[in-house]
Amino acid sequence: MSCGELFNIDALYEPRLMTLYSEATALGNLFGIEAVPNGIHDLSIDETPAELQSDNAASKYVIYFVNELKRSERIMAIGHELGHLLLINKYGLKPDFMFVQDQGIIQSIQNVTHHLILVDLLREEYVISSNFHLSLLCKNLGNYLSDKDLPNDKALRFFEYEKLIGNVEGIPNICTQTKSFQKAYESAATRFGKYGFKHIPSPQNYKEDIISFLKDIGQIGKGCKI
Repeated sequence: MSCGELFNIDALYEPRLMTLYSEATALGNLFGIEAVPNGIHDLSIDETPAELQSDNAASKYVIYFVNELKRSERIMAIGHELGHLLLINKYGLKPDFMFVQDQGIIQSIQNVTHHLILVDLLREEYVISSNFHLSLLCKNLGNYLSDKDLPNDKALRFFEYEKLIGNVEGIPNICTQTKSFQKAYESAATRFGKYGFKHIPSPQNYKEDIISFLKDIGQIGKGCKI
């Protein structure tokens, strides 16, 4: 049961966001947008203020965002999630690897690879800023890297930071990372390093790059054919 309220995107009076909304939802698979209190659906105003969540069985999506966001933050947060939906619906960039035991890494791959594309795509095509997302990435990366677990997820997050922000000097905890982290980082740079607004992969190439990454980090066997 949802703890939120359905949100009418028209209330933001932002034509560029409405254009994005129309294009991202053309397939009719967005169930709605909901404003929820901080802390609901694993959302946090200081870390993950919005999220596109899916019901795999029904192939439907819902965008949740923290109700406490200011208008400008709502535009960026909702626009960011609509950008994810656009990449799924229009460009076919949805990794579907249900056989992989760690579905968390699949979600991380989708998030990071999408971000490499949608930051510039939103700015160039819809004049929607990603400053909110980038500022939270800067703010939280050091704490995220301090986690002793999830080396593959941390490597993807660091790779995203390096690609989108660039200055990695002085980032806390980077020197204490493991060989697994380094291996995942090098693979991400090899498999996804060219991704961007001007270099959006085809669905087939996207799938092949993800499979190569999963093999590199040991999530699936080297000889596995999919």
